[in-house]
Amino acid sequence: MKSIYICSSLRPEVYAHVSSVLAIVAKDEKIYRPQPGPIQNRREIVASDCYGIEHCDELWVVGQLGRDCSWEIGYAMGLGKKVKIYIDSTNRDMVEKDWMLHYGFKLGLLEFIELEKKPDA
Repeated sequence: MKSIYICSSLRPEVYAHVSSVLAIVAKDEKIYRPQPGPIQNRREIVASDCYGIEHCDELWVVGQLGRDCSWEIGYAMGLGKKVKIYIDSTNRDMVEKDWMLHYGFKLGLLEFIELEKKPDA
């Protein structure tokens, strides 16, 4: 069974969207989803997230992402992990504008997966 680390915002409205996407795209994978926690536990949370990335087979980016997610993506690719970015209306604009993400193609570690048709420009 493949293990997957889910990279996304932990805001409640985003977390719900991510859950709906995972219901569609996840089949038999073991899913690791980071949990929010109080700022006092930041070191333990980061250690747990790093452990999840280090021990997963792939990192999937779902929904909105920000600086924390960008760091997780870079960390995973630095470890040689495959990264799949699921693109929809919640993250399309950010993904298209973030030229650093596209460097992963050169490394052969990054895959973009369209979840919905791209709107006409």
